[in-house]
Amino acid sequence: MATAIPANFGGFTTPPPVAIGSAGDPNWGVTHAGDLGNLATRPEFAAAVREEVFNSYEWVRSGVIARDQRLDASTRGPRVEMPLIKPFRPTEETVKSNSTWGVNGKGFLTPQKINAGQMIAPISHRAFAAGADELSEIITGLDPMADIQSYLSIGIQGNETVRALSVMEGALGIALADHVLDISRTGAGPSTDDNFLSAAAVMMGKNLLGERGSALQVLAMHSTVANYLSIVGMLTFSTDSMAAGGNIKWGGGGVGVTSTDVRAFGGYSVIIDDALEPITDAVNGDKFPVYLYGRGVLRQGIQRDLRIRYGENILSFESVMAVDYHGALVVGGVSWKSSMDNPENADLADPDNWECVYDDTRLVPLVKIICNSPLAVNG
Repeated sequence: MATAIPANFGGFTTPPPVAIGSAGDPNWGVTHAGDLGNLATRPEFAAAVREEVFNSYEWVRSGVIARDQRLDASTRGPRVEMPLIKPFRPTEETVKSNSTWGVNGKGFLTPQKINAGQMIAPISHRAFAAGADELSEIITGLDPMADIQSYLSIGIQGNETVRALSVMEGALGIALADHVLDISRTGAGPSTDDNFLSAAAVMMGKNLLGERGSALQVLAMHSTVANYLSIVGMLTFSTDSMAAGGNIKWGGGGVGVTSTDVRAFGGYSVIIDDALEPITDAVNGDKFPVYLYGRGVLRQGIQRDLRIRYGENILSFESVMAVDYHGALVVGGVSWKSSMDNPENADLADPDNWECVYDDTRLVPLVKIICNSPLAVNG
């Protein structure tokens, strides 16, 4: 006997909806009463606390993602092309009292020009939909569509964070390959302090940009890395023995963390976001990405503002909501070189699709540190 496919708004069955009452990823289909619980046997369900969706808006508040109206494309088009001025480095000339001084040998200064590279940003077109039928509200006493709407801003921000990470990974693969510092363990463990994030590691990352390292102002890391810093910050000192003469070991020298709430570290603002997932490695230890940014390094353009549209299928008593948003997100100074338009996140993360516009990559304030954490599953 063929398996019955749950009803879906519009009657389409590709991709097939997830069975009623079951969770999936992606969770295709509209919401039915069975997805929310049976109030006939669980009257307390209406008062249950909804699962909290963890995400941070600090990517925008910290200034890492900044709106750049030059990347707006309201006049349509699959990509945005704009000139990016390269630094002007004048060559000085020695002035003399004769008719032959100067680089041109004719007794006057030679005008010098400034150059610009072409930075291309692909426009991404993204959307999603959600729905619920009337019985799911009548039976449970909840309003599924209202609940879905309450999560919209958090959900969209989470999707944008994933897209931003894809863009950065693509830029750091080849175009900014010399902006990556790997202090993680190689070979069988255990990991040591040298493999964990520290003030020294941050300074080494900063040093990759030389004198331009001062442009780095924000750190972003997974909570597992941040929680380790909290531990180190609390360990002012320890001793092997309570007896007189026991050796004192300092556990937090130079770290700069004085609170269990890690929001500043070594002079940097800190973003904690679990979207910065590690690469699981049972042999070398889980490898966590930590990013150092200059404010505004990620530039965002809008082609069409966020739209939310509603519809209703009177035959199935279902309501649906469709959300779409269109725009560009790019690392300033790194240009899209692929002929592909409307890329997926996997395409944005592909290093072969990006190139640095600047002759000196240190002009791009973005650094990645790869480290281990003693709190990881594979520490």
